[in-house]
Amino acid sequence: MENTVDEYPSNFTRGYWRSRTEQQLLDTIFDTSSPELLNGISCDIPPDKEVHIELAYSLNGRPEGRARCVFCKWSNHYNGFVVRHRSGSRHLVGKDCGFKLFGVDWSEFTKEFDAARDLASYLRRRNAVLAIRDYTVTRLAVLQSDPCIDTYDDIRRSFREVLPGLYHKLATSAAGDGQISIEEKTRDFAAEEKRDDKLDRMTLTERKALGLNGKRKPIFKFIPVPIGHISGKSFFKTGTSPRESIKNAASIISDAFTGLENGGTNVRTIKKHLKQLKDAVTIIEDSVAQLRNMTEAFEAGNLALIARWATNLSARTDQARYVAEIGTLRRIDNYGERVAQYPAKYRLPNVDFIGALLEAFRTY
Repeated sequence: MENTVDEYPSNFTRGYWRSRTEQQLLDTIFDTSSPELLNGISCDIPPDKEVHIELAYSLNGRPEGRARCVFCKWSNHYNGFVVRHRSGSRHLVGKDCGFKLFGVDWSEFTKEFDAARDLASYLRRRNAVLAIRDYTVTRLAVLQSDPCIDTYDDIRRSFREVLPGLYHKLATSAAGDGQISIEEKTRDFAAEEKRDDKLDRMTLTERKALGLNGKRKPIFKFIPVPIGHISGKSFFKTGTSPRESIKNAASIISDAFTGLENGGTNVRTIKKHLKQLKDAVTIIEDSVAQLRNMTEAFEAGNLALIARWATNLSARTDQARYVAEIGTLRRIDNYGERVAQYPAKYRLPNVDFIGALLEAFRTY
């Protein structure tokens, strides 16, 4: 459907787009891919400057090629505008040729048209978002009460209480790149050579006085050997919990919906509240990733890696031994056994409303 023009409006040129109502902007088509097929197309230059920009065209890659400009009289423009004259005739003007044809007025024409098109786009986006407001708020409430959040908090707290020393070491590693290393005992030949050189310069009497005249013992050192990276790092990290993050996101979303509903047609205001919604969506996505990280932390391969690392760390202190089983990590020492275990019924929450919001953000 083609756009319609009021019959001889007083502000047909400057101010035309600024005078459009919200509904008129929402009903307006601002772009065309076939400008030559519009009704009333004229190949002549408009008789005067009683015009406004009605449509924009971008024809890059079009099989028919470029459009013919009324100013330069050649089919040499991929990008330009459909200019509507007060009489109703339409004229194709190249993006740059408009300055040659209309002078300084052209800048005002393009600025006003672009602002109207931009506003219409944001109004559609705002309306699409507000259309799923009730659905989003309902799903957010369900998310906040999802049992997996309680389970996550309980398991994380239990791990920290049952294995406090190990949890602290894991948190320290998770704050970095998550790489862990074990200490391997190896001969320190450099130290032995230095010692032997020093002893060889001593007299027999000096060596006997120091008790160093017997067999020279090997010297060992411990070197760190990387064995892998911890999975599910955020489960061990300190910081805001998924519960608090989701609660914060829900508050942001509530404020953003209210702002969009009451903020009128100011583009800056709409942008601000849409950004709030996008930021809240990111917070929720990150929170769900945290909830997912607990599953990754208790995967068999990751627990085996942690058990090997923790046992090695304990070898030079309390001699504790760590054993990894499916969904379970055990610490065994002289005082007994401590266990950190993955819950039997842990399911991630349904956050399909995020997809609906993201789709609304893409409305143009």
